[in-house]
Amino acid sequence: MLTFNHTCIGSSHLTSGKPCQDASYSETTDHMSIAIVSDGHGGAIHSRSDIGAQLAILSAQATIEDHPLSDWENPVQRQEFFQEIVNRWTVLTIDHYFDNLTEPEIANLPLHPDVEQSIRNITTLYGCTLMAACVHPNGWFAFQIGDGKCVTVHPTPTHATLTSEPIPADDRCFLNMTTSLCDPDAAAEFRFCSGNKASTPVAIFLGSDGIDNSWGTEEALQNFYIEV
Repeated sequence: MLTFNHTCIGSSHLTSGKPCQDASYSETTDHMSIAIVSDGHGGAIHSRSDIGAQLAILSAQATIEDHPLSDWENPVQRQEFFQEIVNRWTVLTIDHYFDNLTEPEIANLPLHPDVEQSIRNITTLYGCTLMAACVHPNGWFAFQIGDGKCVTVHPTPTHATLTSEPIPADDRCFLNMTTSLCDPDAAAEFRFCSGNKASTPVAIFLGSDGIDNSWGTEEALQNFYIEV
């Protein structure tokens, strides 16, 4: 399967001089094809979310590649899979934070920190969404925390093209609100879908909210992906 990814900085970020806060990755190996997208939240309280998005890509990639694909069909192992992504990302963000402390941050380090709250404060700086899809010899799966859209494309015997958004929607993702890897119980906020080999789409697209918000309607977004 052909895989590709592209990350583009938004015009408002260019105007304001802010860094691109999206990150993406794709790869095809002998036994799977994967694509991953992460969108940093931005804003003052998420000031390192561009780094958080990059670390989310690394966390998801490593977890997908480390786990047997059979784990995905077991609810307990699937939840452990999501928790492992969150744990990897949390460790990476903490390591990055202490390796890149600014002088004000050093001055404000508490002498006797509340460890749980300190971790939460650090990960909030790196807050981001995450979605990924994997196609393998026995089928496919996709998962997501936060906003953005996964769109799948399916051919039919009549040569018509059908599209769907197979990952369940989350009504907590509305306007500028979204679930996040930095949430206290992030692993429980993942949504997912999966299927066997016969149900594998001919194409799977993952796009941050910067794409789906640009098209106005679900039909316009799906038509865009059909054209691609």
